[in-house]
Amino acid sequence: MNVKAFPACYAVHPAGEAALEIRDRGLDPDSVTDVTVTVQPTGLTGPIHHDPVTADQARFSMEYTVAAALADGRLTAGSFDDAQVTRPALRRLMATVRTAEAPVPPFGPPDFTRWYATVEVTTSDGAQHRERRGMPHGSAHDPLSDDELDQKFLDCLRSPGSVFDGPTLLAALRDLPSARNTAQLLGPARSRTAPIL
Repeated sequence: MNVKAFPACYAVHPAGEAALEIRDRGLDPDSVTDVTVTVQPTGLTGPIHHDPVTADQARFSMEYTVAAALADGRLTAGSFDDAQVTRPALRRLMATVRTAEAPVPPFGPPDFTRWYATVEVTTSDGAQHRERRGMPHGSAHDPLSDDELDQKFLDCLRSPGSVFDGPTLLAALRDLPSARNTAQLLGPARSRTAPIL
């Protein structure tokens, strides 16, 4: 089973993960002067928005996903919000990202299984940072851990309009066999009044 780690086009996930790894090594996003993303042939078919201005466009943008990963050190549901897409610092970083397709990865082994993405970052001091990823984390080849699934569930419930307290609902669902009905299951987890449809 495949489960997306964050809510964006699956094609941007390997590059986003590579960018997160680079950021986790202590990269200062303000020092970034150039970013090159290379993916397998047809890997840029889905990410069609190169200068997104809305969250929906950002979900299909390699440039935005990589810039957001480098800027924030995380990719969550909140990363794909209209207000996030228009941040000046992120727009500056996004403008440094160039994308390309290549049948052979620019570094690492020449072979790959269906997908690959490389991210190469140059900083103002001339240093170069690079990382490579294969199949997206969350795919059947590299599934999310139980903790990562829990965190994704809680992240989704932080979205505007959710009427449930995430941790309470998660605990209730873990105890699902003992629930007599949905009111008993969901009632204690309601944090706000649900809209009337």
